[in-house]
Amino acid sequence: MNYLELIAAVLGLISVFFVVRRNVWAFPIGIVMVALYTVVFYEARFYADMGLQVIYVIMQIQGWYLWLHGAKATDNRIAIRRLQRRQWVVTILLVVLGTALAGYLLQTYTKAALPYVDAFTTAVSSWRNGG
Repeated sequence: MNYLELIAAVLGLISVFFVVRRNVWAFPIGIVMVALYTVVFYEARFYADMGLQVIYVIMQIQGWYLWLHGAKATDNRIAIRRLQRRQWVVTILLVVLGTALAGYLLQTYTKAALPYVDAFTTAVSSWRNGG
């Protein structure tokens, strides 16, 4: 682990702390954290995970904007539900296909360190709901 990765991890913990406290500082700290992880993944040649970090930066910016300018919710509850069987099947199928395609592309066109592992972790992170 290098210093950049250590700083990113500490910023990640701080960001989660602010998320739990429902504090807007979670977003700017999260943006810096994700930007640092983009560099860490690039240096480790985990290109799919690096690309995913770019998506996370966009999501952090969107969350920050909506926090500051979106409609204010009066209900503090967060709805949590389980995936239904069909959603599990679709999710698993998308993860397998995404891993195979991204792994092949990374192995064929880059010097990725572990192309299929990189592709798998990215595919799992990308599919939060299968249908």
